Amino acid sequence: TVSRNKPYAGGFITEHYGQPARGLYAVQIEFNRNLYMDERTLEKTLLLRLTGPEYPLGVSVAHITSDGEALVLGIYPEGVDDTCLVRIDRATGEQTIIAALEGHSVCNMGMVSPLLPAPFILSKKTQEPIAVRFVGDRPIYKVIDKDYEAIWAKLAAIEPDKVIAGVHSDKEEKKWIVAFTDDREPGLSYLYDSETDESRLLFRPFPQLNKEEMAPMKAVHTNARD
Repeated sequence: TVSRNKPYAGGFITEHYGQPARGLYAVQIEFNRNLYMDERTLEKTLLLRLTGPEYPLGVSVAHITSDGEALVLGIYPEGVDDTCLVRIDRATGEQTIIAALEGHSVCNMGMVSPLLPAPFILSKKTQEPIAVRFVGDRPIYKVIDKDYEAIWAKLAAIEPDKVIAGVHSDKEEKKWIVAFTDDREPGLSYLYDSETDESRLLFRPFPQLNKEEMAPMKAVHTNARD
């Protein structure tokens, strides 16, 4: 008995197109089919359908929970005009809002380019979001994990007049690197030691610029036609 491309064609593709001796490499990425179908019947399960003018380019903010039991998306919940961070249960499809800020949408710039701030900060220990970035005249972070409220306050206090652009830590979450953005002194990065409660400047990307000579930026608002 001969079967073609069953259950998948990945093996043929990598063997056919991959020629390491010539410097040609083929990479196959596999997903657990149990995430989107019944493996016994091969029947696919529709978890969620998002269409319409609200999603002209699809959903840009997405994260799979560390246990694989839910999908976290930046979407418009029913009856809400701003994008929120919503947990979609894989088994039931139930939606739970885990982060929302009235009048502000989840910032999705980081999903467009890795050079821009991410829409949320992940814990190194749990791989779950601990703070979510919202759009505003100045970007707004909302801490959604109460266990991290104290450490977030310590990081923000290093440069209280600036906005956090990114946060990273070691696996034990004892040492943190926090980067700030600012209109007159952007890109400052600090190392913070949570055990000693001490911080020090690591990097200033534009030492040749005098912040006192830089012009401040102000937000401009324009009402949409609708």
